[in-house]
Amino acid sequence: MNYANTRKNRSQTLDFLKGIACIAVVFIHVSFNGFTGDVIRNLSRFAVPCFYMIAGYFALGCSDTVIYRRLVKIIKIFLYALSIWFICCLFVHIFKHDFQSWLMNIFTLKSLLKCIIFCTIDFAIPLWYLIAMIETYFLWLFIIRYDKVNYILKFLPMIFLLQFILTTYVESNNLPWSLKINFITRALPWFLLGYCINKYKNIYVGIKNYKLFLYGIIGIVITLFPIVFKTRIDFSCIGLFIYSATIFVFAIKYENAQLSNIITYIGDKLSLNVYILHCLVASLLHYINILMFHFSHSIITFFKPVIVVFFTLLLTYIIELFKNNSCTILNNYK
Repeated sequence: MNYANTRKNRSQTLDFLKGIACIAVVFIHVSFNGFTGDVIRNLSRFAVPCFYMIAGYFALGCSDTVIYRRLVKIIKIFLYALSIWFICCLFVHIFKHDFQSWLMNIFTLKSLLKCIIFCTIDFAIPLWYLIAMIETYFLWLFIIRYDKVNYILKFLPMIFLLQFILTTYVESNNLPWSLKINFITRALPWFLLGYCINKYKNIYVGIKNYKLFLYGIIGIVITLFPIVFKTRIDFSCIGLFIYSATIFVFAIKYENAQLSNIITYIGDKLSLNVYILHCLVASLLHYINILMFHFSHSIITFFKPVIVVFFTLLLTYIIELFKNNSCTILNNYK
């Protein structure tokens, strides 16, 4: 059976975009070596903005009750992801015989404030996306309840400007990446942009394809310029804004296009667990590589990003099959 035919009320292209984006997230955290790795990693940075824009896109017209349910769902996902990371890290530190000091270091007021302000948990860095998403939905819930949508949208250009300034400053001065990670400048503007693109959808889908293609090329050039020419100021975030928004507009312009069923399935069913598990899979492969080859530079290291993608997709597919089989068994008992 054609997978696309089994799905109702879902955007084919946006699920396809999620499938591409979750693989791009892997290439951000598990990069190729050298200049090629720098190029691929920076081009892959469109992934997280697209996930936020998708969330904002589907927030249009939603009541506070619906937003509350989505907030609760994101919190549950975060707790699920955090528990997996916590258990894995706990086993590692038990093996290192320092789990008591590790536990004392992570349960501190400083760690709590860092989580709230900078969306960062030291032992589970990739989960910053979910923390920022929770805080964004929490704010959006109040905006909907008090009918302040048009008010907050007026600040969208200012919020993006703040994002450009903060990101450029942090990246140009090689400051800790967490300083640019907060929901106001990292998640909220992309969420609002996705909302606006849906609200003014007729305008965006009316843009000619050749113009969108040109915008995308311009965005990519600006993104790669500081890498290629090693400029003192890293302004790649401006290019990221241009081509991420362009990619998203292309996706909604051909919202129900029949694309790869495999990538669409990955985006629909596997992308969440790919995001949660890929760094853990990468760490496991790293230790296996060292144990088997006794050094870090091997053929596995060279192809590590692709290998991580393969095994992460395999693991998440097995989890999805197990979940479906478990649901079937429970339904049979009812």
